[in-house]
Amino acid sequence: MNNCRLASLLAAAGLAQAAVAQCPPAPPQNVNASKAGYCGSVYITWNEVSGASEYFVYRNTSNNWADSSLVGSALFGTTHLTDITALQDRSYYYWVTAKRNLCLPGSGTSPPGGPDTGWRDQDPMAPTDVRASDGTNCGGVLVSWNQPAPSYGGIPTGHTIFRNTIDLYLTSTQVGTAPGSWGGYFLDTTAEPGTTYYYWVRADGQCGTAASSSDSGTVAVTPNPPNDFCETAQLIEPGTYVGSTGCATNDGSATCAVAGSSSPDVWYAFIPPVNGSLHADTCGASGSFNTVLSVRAGACPGTELACNDDSCGNQSSLDVPVNAGQIYRIRVAGRGSLDFGSFVLHVGFTPAAGACYANCDNSTVAPALNVLDFSCFLNKFASGDPYANCDASTTPPVLNVVDFSCFLNAFAAGCSGC
Repeated sequence: MNNCRLASLLAAAGLAQAAVAQCPPAPPQNVNASKAGYCGSVYITWNEVSGASEYFVYRNTSNNWADSSLVGSALFGTTHLTDITALQDRSYYYWVTAKRNLCLPGSGTSPPGGPDTGWRDQDPMAPTDVRASDGTNCGGVLVSWNQPAPSYGGIPTGHTIFRNTIDLYLTSTQVGTAPGSWGGYFLDTTAEPGTTYYYWVRADGQCGTAASSSDSGTVAVTPNPPNDFCETAQLIEPGTYVGSTGCATNDGSATCAVAGSSSPDVWYAFIPPVNGSLHADTCGASGSFNTVLSVRAGACPGTELACNDDSCGNQSSLDVPVNAGQIYRIRVAGRGSLDFGSFVLHVGFTPAAGACYANCDNSTVAPALNVLDFSCFLNKFASGDPYANCDASTTPPVLNVVDFSCFLNAFAAGCSGC
């Protein structure tokens, strides 16, 4: 046998061995199915298999290759397939096999590659719990909602708010938009007082939209509260007070609120008769808005001494050491600009150990109580100092003859037991 003949036989044997080695072909690698992102379909990709003539894509709703169903096929050179028969709100397992035509019958198909799970994108779900404020806000109608999270895709890209004077969505008018979060707020500042409006919120997604049911709301016509501003703070004694920030403005700030918050606020003032601890809380209130409490001293809006948010659920509680005769202002507000409404404020006061009201000049040399304390009290009364309001009265004129009797009684009682 000559060398050329031998070379030809060896080459043929090599080709035959190679052909046998590729039968069946290797299973496709890196099978990947899209997880949302495509409206109405799932996009499946895989790596090319050497020697493959055709690919077949299978799927199942469970991770069971044995009873999976054929979705479609792709010819050599194509390593992707679009499953347009995928249904909404359903996840699938996908496998891919490779077939080589140059194989003996029954040996040309590879084992399956995969699986990988995938699902089609879907229409967003309709917003739920749509609520429009019923006269609790003077600046407009506050519309809030929740956005259900779908199992597969359907994440909203935004929300559109519609309004009508009758309960009919088809003829409603768009009044605003909001981001595509899982819940949201919108303040309709164009609403007219005295008119009832119906509101709908539509979730807008890549593959469609879904509108909510309606809720009606109105603008408040209540005037601003008398203690709306720091300068008009309501002078109070320890007790319980019902208030509202629904129609209030904002003229303060709170370090524990949202940065840059323009939350409406109302103010209360307290003048301790002796050194002690001031307590304030909104705990146990039935209102749902997120209250924030802060205590300030000095000229309005004053210097913040303490701030608290969410110490009891969405409500707040704080305790602040205070000095006799100084004025302290309690600011009640919300954590963010959309937190407002009614609240219940509890105020308490605990005298400090050793505190003695009659010791007006705070002397420490015995006897602590002497004629200088009378002069001190007279001077404070003459100057209108809040310390002279011994009986902590709030009805004008707060400084009167009763305060002299109160001071004399305190002086007679001395400092024992304080």
